[in-house]
Amino acid sequence: TTPATNTDMLEKMQSSNEWVKNAKVIIILRSLENFMQFSLRAIRMK
Repeated sequence: TTPATNTDMLEKMQSSNEWVKNAKVIIILRSLENFMQFSLRAIRMK
C-alpha cells in the first residue's frame, strides 16, 4: 500500500470513529433523559 492509501484509510477510520463516538453520546443522553423523566414521575407519585 502507498502512504496516500494509508492516509486515506486513516482518515476514514477517524471519521468512522467520530461517528461511533457521537452515536454513543446520543444514546447515552437519550437513556439519561428517559431515566430522569421516569424518576421525576416516580417522585411526583409519592
